[in-house]
Amino acid sequence: PSSWEEVMQRLGKKMRSNIRYYERLLDRDLQATYDLADEENAGPALEEFLRLHAQRWRRRRLPGAIYSRRLRRFHRSVAPALARAGYLALHRLRAGGETIAALYCFRYGRRVFYYLGGFDPRLARYSPGTALTAHAIRWAIGEGCQEFDFLRGREEYKYRWPVEERTNCRLEVARRGSLRAGIGLKWNSLLQRAQAAAEEAMHRA
Repeated sequence: PSSWEEVMQRLGKKMRSNIRYYERLLDRDLQATYDLADEENAGPALEEFLRLHAQRWRRRRLPGAIYSRRLRRFHRSVAPALARAGYLALHRLRAGGETIAALYCFRYGRRVFYYLGGFDPRLARYSPGTALTAHAIRWAIGEGCQEFDFLRGREEYKYRWPVEERTNCRLEVARRGSLRAGIGLKWNSLLQRAQAAAEEAMHRA
């Protein structure tokens, strides 16, 4: 949509009410503010996101999407470079000098890609993830973007927004007769299901 008002019109009545309620609650109780990481603070902002993301997954007894040291090293190395290039869109919701929610997004051209999110599970009653997603969409519209992409997955929380679906496919091929390859395929399938379940659970609040 070309304006935030149009987004709100396309939302269900309950979702519209929830967004307004949680934004008021965050302002009233926590005096929460929103900001966007830049080149100077991209590193610390990423660390805050990694901490919040891991906290939420640990409560579900799952490893999280950025679960290995190798993956964390990769993101730590590229985030400042992406910020310098103007591709990083790491949104933060802050209260009392601390980050209570973060959305790790990327911007390329006129599209914003929602990669991962995290928030302080102690503040789930404020639904900071929903409030910060609303802020990120509003920001994207203000920047002249034409698409806010929730990426792959059919998690329920995505359908609270006025989404349009595209289909993509993933093909995994194992060498015939290879026990190791067969186990690898099964492991990948289980991991994808676990990650999808955890992403859904993370956004239920």
